[in-house]
Amino acid sequence: MTPNELKALDINTARLSFRENEVSRFDLELTTKPKSFAAESFIRFCKNKSSVVGAIIIIALIFASIVGPLFVPYELSYNDNDYINMKPKGFIFGDGTYTLDGDAKTFLYWSAIGLAIKDTNGDAFKNGELSVSNDDDIINELSPIRSYVTYSAPDGSTRYKMKIDSYFRMGFKIVTLSQADYDALLAYQVETGEQVVYPMLPKPNQRSMNIWFAADSKNMPKLDKNGNLTEEYLRDGDGNVMFFYPSGNNGSQKLVRVLTYKYYVYKNGHVPVNILGTNNIGQDVFVRICGGVRTSLLLALAVFVVTFVLGAFIGAIEGFFGGWLDMLIERIKDVISGIPFVVLATLFQLTFVVTGKVSGVGSLLFAFVLTGWISNSSLLRTQFYRFKKQEYVLAAQTLGASDMRQIFKHIFPNSLGTVVTMCALDIPYTIVSEASLSYLGLVSLETTNTSSLGNMLSNGQGNLLSNPHLLLVPAIVLALLMICFNLFGNGLRDALNPTLRGSED
Repeated sequence: MTPNELKALDINTARLSFRENEVSRFDLELTTKPKSFAAESFIRFCKNKSSVVGAIIIIALIFASIVGPLFVPYELSYNDNDYINMKPKGFIFGDGTYTLDGDAKTFLYWSAIGLAIKDTNGDAFKNGELSVSNDDDIINELSPIRSYVTYSAPDGSTRYKMKIDSYFRMGFKIVTLSQADYDALLAYQVETGEQVVYPMLPKPNQRSMNIWFAADSKNMPKLDKNGNLTEEYLRDGDGNVMFFYPSGNNGSQKLVRVLTYKYYVYKNGHVPVNILGTNNIGQDVFVRICGGVRTSLLLALAVFVVTFVLGAFIGAIEGFFGGWLDMLIERIKDVISGIPFVVLATLFQLTFVVTGKVSGVGSLLFAFVLTGWISNSSLLRTQFYRFKKQEYVLAAQTLGASDMRQIFKHIFPNSLGTVVTMCALDIPYTIVSEASLSYLGLVSLETTNTSSLGNMLSNGQGNLLSNPHLLLVPAIVLALLMICFNLFGNGLRDALNPTLRGSED
């Protein structure tokens, strides 16, 4: 362009300069590496702090439900009728105690258990070596009373507020042993120095083994004229204390009075400690919680996989081909979706589970799958109608791509994020639906080797006042699962949205 032509264009030529012919000019070299869609999705997900927190909590719950039971000496099938409704004990959960308010006779009953624990030969109390008025005698490392305070009631009587250790409150019990088992127990006592066998009581099948003293019909102590207890140990003709009561044919077995706590240690090899306590049939709550989380997550994962595959296949077929096939599938979905899920699950329970044809888990899984694929297929059908007329799909058709290639190579990958997110959000729905049905008693996944959060909620509601942890702990775990999976699903929805690609820049 000549100077006159530049002047005609009214361009400021002072700001222009000629390029030197010997200098080569190129575009700047790219200094950044391209990011894959997965990498960009991960970056977007990490920017959603609430979703990251939800994912961390989910991972922590899964890890605890798998690894946690390995650190406690209990299994799902464990139960002990001696240790029912135990308070949480261990770590930060509690010391296993509870407060009991009672009158003088109630205090005397619990004190007598502590006295009996120290009266290993049956003569200490009789000889005056032990006294109910001595705190060192009634409070020891194995006595149920850990501490107490007194106060005056409005009627002028003295009341006792006692701190009772739930793991020692059972006191004594009676067990039936063969001669060999009895000898083994005595040998254990000699070897370890632990007192397990205690003086026997008369009529062992007709009285509590904690009532070693004269008592009334309500098992409350009868005091002598001096206000003291009167011991009633079983003695032979010479007045010696007996430690067993003959039983069985020709006395082949022995009824033995043992300290429940020490006998448990003898039989199991460890002390009874339940970090979240036990339920009303003596099952460890922590182990049952872990089992319930595993059951809920496995059921939800199975439903997620099956409904995703089934819903994706059916939705892709009807969305791509349309026509009469689409109309037929839509009418089938209308019929199935018209059946309430609760009714469907109950019918499966009555038809298959009660008759023993399938397990409770299998019946509930079938009910979830039968109704769960509908929403996924409808969503994918919508996505296929949206994408199948796009230019890149028409270009693939022009180049001779088959129907299956168009479906799985060009359309389905663009719809995948939405469908995966929808299925991920179905996980909390599955968890809360199972818990609700179990809580209402419509289905039951509770067996010897399986636990359910819903069943634990149902069983715990009757102990809300006396043992609130039986209801609160599974409720908190269930709430965490619901909240965290919803947060995780929302973050996943944004991360897998293809329209947001590049937005993190």
